[in-house]
Amino acid sequence: MQTIPPLEEDTFKTARFVARVVSFIGWVVVALSPILGAGRLAPDAPPSGVGTLFLAGGLVSGLGLVALGQLLRCFIAIERNTRAAFFALTERREA
Repeated sequence: MQTIPPLEEDTFKTARFVARVVSFIGWVVVALSPILGAGRLAPDAPPSGVGTLFLAGGLVSGLGLVALGQLLRCFIAIERNTRAAFFALTERREA
């Protein structure tokens, strides 16, 4: 009877690190964009679309980075599930 080899903790270490960093940067951008946008939309600021640009652009790009980081984590989870399914099917076929 074949057992499923455990997924080593150092597997995909770089990919997991990159996913965390990308998500963190995305959340920082999401957090800073309303602050920068609100400063540009203040009543004493000259009228321009820069505040709206900071707000909308920061939220969209920041959430895009967060989604990218989560997608990387999702791909790693899919690999783990695929590995487990492969070994389960291999074990079943050999039995």
